Amino acid sequence: MKQQYIKIAILIILLAFVVYISYSYIWDTGVSYRDYIVLKPVIPNTIDQGGFAWHLHHVQCLIQLCEITGKTPVIYFDKGYYYSKAHGSNWWNYFFVPLISDKITSNVVSYGDRYGYHHIDSLPLEDKVNKPYLYTNVTFQKVLRPIPGDFQKIYQKIRLNKKFRRKIDNFRSTHFKNYWMIGIHYRGTDKFASFNDNEDLKENRHFHYDQVVTHLKLHISKLHTDKNVAIFVASDEEPFVQQIKQNFKTVISYNSSRSMISTSGLSLDTKKCVAGSTSKECLKLKKLQEASIHRGNNKITPYKKGNDAVMDIWLLSSCDELFRTHLGNFSGQPGRINPGLKVYSL
Repeated sequence: MKQQYIKIAILIILLAFVVYISYSYIWDTGVSYRDYIVLKPVIPNTIDQGGFAWHLHHVQCLIQLCEITGKTPVIYFDKGYYYSKAHGSNWWNYFFVPLISDKITSNVVSYGDRYGYHHIDSLPLEDKVNKPYLYTNVTFQKVLRPIPGDFQKIYQKIRLNKKFRRKIDNFRSTHFKNYWMIGIHYRGTDKFASFNDNEDLKENRHFHYDQVVTHLKLHISKLHTDKNVAIFVASDEEPFVQQIKQNFKTVISYNSSRSMISTSGLSLDTKKCVAGSTSKECLKLKKLQEASIHRGNNKITPYKKGNDAVMDIWLLSSCDELFRTHLGNFSGQPGRINPGLKVYSL
């Protein structure tokens, strides 16, 4: 008798499993997954998981691609420097309003992870199989880089969540009010060409701090404004922030985490550096990477790293003018956010 009950129980379990699988299949096939393009973290190389603005740029490219193809964008950032399990499975949502609902995002990503994706390497897209599309680095390099993007228009679809909108507004109203604000961004530490990538640098060196100070002083001396001038400084090097504060009357900064190293005037030939390179300059680059805020081994939490990036980018965009010491994704974002921002590149 006991064995019969066990057999019946097993049959019931098997029947329930079959019903569940059948229901899931019917439900899955009723959704047009080919209408979605999924963006997961694009990892540049083996030792770099990609900075905040790098991922932000890919979101903009994703939105552009979806506008071209008529697809719906899905952002699912589940790893990288800014991922914190305690804050949720998708770090994009820590800082921004989701482009679509979390439920749809979870469904599309789960289906794609289970049954596969169409990898995008050319246009137009083929719609033969009901699978979502996947945006990869190949998509970026082969498909999107040759196509000009109206990123200022695209930014209308990228919105900070309430928490960060409030933080930005409170900081501006407290510190920026009644000033003519000049923003300065100095990207130091590990910002050197490597892995055969130009790292957005025209020259493989960093500006001397004194050069930046001289540029700012000259610019301020020629300004025509009735307002008092203040400088908002953003950098990954604390010594640079301190030098700006020593040379100007009113200097404002957010309490971002920064490296204590200085790369003022440093020049390195690292274009041929790869993982494991032992040349003097490649080893120097490795030390800079280990000391950097994002790549380095430090006790700064992933959420704090993302928080600081958002605050610095959006506060730079709130200035009247911006000086960039390097071309790059980070200092390029403020001008996209604020079309009225005057941007100067040193």
